[in-house]
Amino acid sequence: MLRMSFAALALGAAIVAQPTPAAVPMAVFDPVAFFTGTTEGVGQLKQAFAATHRTRTRSVGKVQGATLVLDQTVEEEDTPLRSRHWRLRQVSPGHFRGTISDAIGPVSADVAGPRMTVRYSMKGGLKVALTITVAPGGQSARNAMKVTKFGLTVATLDETIRRI
Repeated sequence: MLRMSFAALALGAAIVAQPTPAAVPMAVFDPVAFFTGTTEGVGQLKQAFAATHRTRTRSVGKVQGATLVLDQTVEEEDTPLRSRHWRLRQVSPGHFRGTISDAIGPVSADVAGPRMTVRYSMKGGLKVALTITVAPGGQSARNAMKVTKFGLTVATLDETIRRI
């Protein structure tokens, strides 16, 4: 929004106003629609006191009843392949709860506009917060993950996820 001085407002009164385009509505991230089917994530994992590693995650998502089921194969440079399984269920508009196989305790996911923030804990006192932001068009998203311990960041992931 432009801020105008009194003099500019007075001058503007003598000028015919030009119509402004309508505001473009902000996209709302729909994790069920985005992750149903096959997606692939490619990113960089940076751990404290370690070299940066490339990552690749292939996911197959489906809806079972009211639950999004996401089965993933995770490939991290210099590490054996591993599987991870997500189960998320919408509990109210924009709010999901569920499980992830490498989490301890419940997983929460909250959607606000084009972003979904996912929070959970892992063994060893690790706290995970990731923000997935869908790109215009809905065919890709950015995943920015931060892992903390005792309030200190011990790892970050910057990943691009694409629908295949």
